[in-house]
Amino acid sequence: MSNPNIINQRSAGLCGPVGFLYSLAFDSPAAYAKYGIDLYEKGKAMIWRLDIEPSKDCRDYFPPPPMCPGDWLTAGSLRDSENFFFDYDSVKADGGTSNDELAHFFEDAGYTDIHKDDNTFTSRNAQDIDLINKYYNDGYRVILRINAKLLDKDSQADTSHRGNHFVILRSPIIVSGQKVGLTVYTWGRRQDIPAPGTQLSPSQFLEHWYGYIAGRPF
Repeated sequence: MSNPNIINQRSAGLCGPVGFLYSLAFDSPAAYAKYGIDLYEKGKAMIWRLDIEPSKDCRDYFPPPPMCPGDWLTAGSLRDSENFFFDYDSVKADGGTSNDELAHFFEDAGYTDIHKDDNTFTSRNAQDIDLINKYYNDGYRVILRINAKLLDKDSQADTSHRGNHFVILRSPIIVSGQKVGLTVYTWGRRQDIPAPGTQLSPSQFLEHWYGYIAGRPF
């Protein structure tokens, strides 16, 4: 509660749930705390209309270090409760979350004016930068669906073909001539894009950006 910046999915495929829970921990620490306590004590919890009841396999699983059991409790339970056919019961399980599912988390938890779009296999265009900056500057929580190549200075100039990771936007997207800069939160830390000492062009950034979810906090 005192520092949501330590929430970290580690090696688990939980970037979607973590994006939502990171936002919730900032916007309503009491709701986040009650969610974790209820899961621990009762094995199920509610965040407004969002009903979370993980399977026994998920509840009984103890994640290997260095993943924090508390992050498995909150993020793993959320991911598992959305699975109809397969348990999410291991950090090695397929935890992929869709844009629609992530928007559903925000909406059912009480966020309003939800906006979402996801091209899945087609990257964004330059006009979307202005739209996202408007949401961010108006106080919305903004999650970007990207290809993880964007986070590595050695691959940010490569091509990509689909979104495979969610990050939380922590700054406006600044475009200055042929340079782009932004800050995101992912894997337990804030990360500047591009890395210090490197440059990223608008076309390189857009190559790896596929979707977004934006919602107004309560």
